[in-house]
Parts: sequence; C-alpha cells; structure tokens
Amino acid sequence: SLCTVVRIYRFLQYRFWQFMLFNRDPISRGIKLVTVDNRIYIDIYCLIASGVNTEAVVNSLKSAVTYHVENFTGMRVKAVDVHVLGMKLL
Repeated sequence: SLCTVVRIYRFLQYRFWQFMLFNRDPISRGIKLVTVDNRIYIDIYCLIASGVNTEAVVNSLKSAVTYHVENFTGMRVKAVDVHVLGMKLL
C-alpha cells in the first residue's frame, strides 16, 4: 500500500511539472491537476483491490498526496478528491 502511494506521488510530481513547465494539461491517466491562485486541486480516479478497507485507503492516499505535493511544490493543496471507480479482484 505504501509502494502504491509512492508511485502515485511520483506520477503526480511528473504531471505537476509537465503542467507548470509547458503550461498545458497533460494527457491524464486517472489524475486531474488544476492550479488556481497558487492553490492546487487534485482529482484521483482509481481502482481499489477488493478485500481492503476502501475508506482507509482513500484517507491514506489523500493525506500522503497532500503532504508530498505541498512539500515538493511549496504550494497549498486545497483539495484532493479520490474517486473509486471500482474494485479489482486480486
């Protein structure tokens, strides 16, 4: 689970800098990133493995993404919305 959060964080880093450097919306793969007045709004669309506590995973993902994006960018994360599109059987 921690490895998944780290992978999502690295992906967010890449998408954020692609957005900031080239001033265009990158092709998204489950992550929508919007900046307004030095604040960041993040939407994450994901699948959750069946049998795990969905609420715990969503809350952990929100807090980890918020913490890492704020520390990496120095900008304020206004909202992280996690949209669970479905469950994946393992």
